[in-house]
Amino acid sequence: RAIIAQRLVPGADGAAAANYMAHVAKGDGLTIANIGTGMFSSAIFKAPEARFELKDFIFFGTGYGGGPYAVEIRPGLGLDTIEKLKAYKGMRFGQRTIGHPQYILDRLIAYVLELKDPKFLVGYSSQDIITALKRGEADAHTTNVYGFLWRDGLSKLKKGYTVPIVVRNTKGRGVEWVPEFPRRPHLDDFADTELKRAVIRFHNSIKPGSTIFLTPKGIPAAALKALQEGFR
Repeated sequence: RAIIAQRLVPGADGAAAANYMAHVAKGDGLTIANIGTGMFSSAIFKAPEARFELKDFIFFGTGYGGGPYAVEIRPGLGLDTIEKLKAYKGMRFGQRTIGHPQYILDRLIAYVLELKDPKFLVGYSSQDIITALKRGEADAHTTNVYGFLWRDGLSKLKKGYTVPIVVRNTKGRGVEWVPEFPRRPHLDDFADTELKRAVIRFHNSIKPGSTIFLTPKGIPAAALKALQEGFR
């Protein structure tokens, strides 16, 4: 019977784990990572925390496309329609770090909808963002629809939280894939210029899923074959 040990390597939206796999993990095929695809943008844009290149790994695919995502807005603002959201000035988005996938989504939403003077506050942990919305320190954040439901999101809607827009995942799946979630318009419906549509396509092309399985490059051929067959 196989013994599987798990290890969490948090930090820099997957870059810390990718650094570990590139420079520390043994290349024997017995260490497999499942890392958020934010590592792709970190490598492509040469983020300072990324001490790896994509060619350092063998990729086996992703089991989950991520999302869809929704903009969750704190109570008291009443921004329950796109019209109200676009008319509001100074929306404060709270997120983890610059370059985090959901920070990028916040910026993408603000760009496509042409929000008025949005602010982007970083330095929060996942739980800190929820607390910041409760306290009114931040106004909104982009969140995974499934995570929103898991945090008792439907009850939050009754308390004044709003989710006026949804972003499809990179596979093109929106709220129609989540029957429990209220029907909302999708961001791509408001991409009214070719540049906006191109920016959305570019975003999707550098984020192929939510997490991806990989090993260091150069593992033994027998191990590579076994892993490839197993992931198929």
